[in-house]
Amino acid sequence: QEVYNRPVYINNVTQDVIFFSGVRWAIAHLDQLFDGIVTGSDALSKLVSPTFHSSEALNVDLLSDRVLYRTTQDSEGSPVDLQWFAASESIASSESAQHELAP
Repeated sequence: QEVYNRPVYINNVTQDVIFFSGVRWAIAHLDQLFDGIVTGSDALSKLVSPTFHSSEALNVDLLSDRVLYRTTQDSEGSPVDLQWFAASESIASSESAQHELAP
């Protein structure tokens, strides 16, 4: 399963997901990703849907550094060796953060 041509990593015990937003990698709890409106397997289906846009991801816990197009980080297609930082609730829901998430 992929988002923006990158794999989605799922911890089936904690229901945490790692996915690519088009600009950054993000870590979120699956049941909170869409603000609790869509949960569990329905949330995962929505995340990997071809119509998904990262602006729909309302609650993420961590964000990676930007992954610039056609760089080593981009060509590897993996969140390994990236710097991560916390995405506060107020920042994650702001318009500027949506710009940071969206391609």
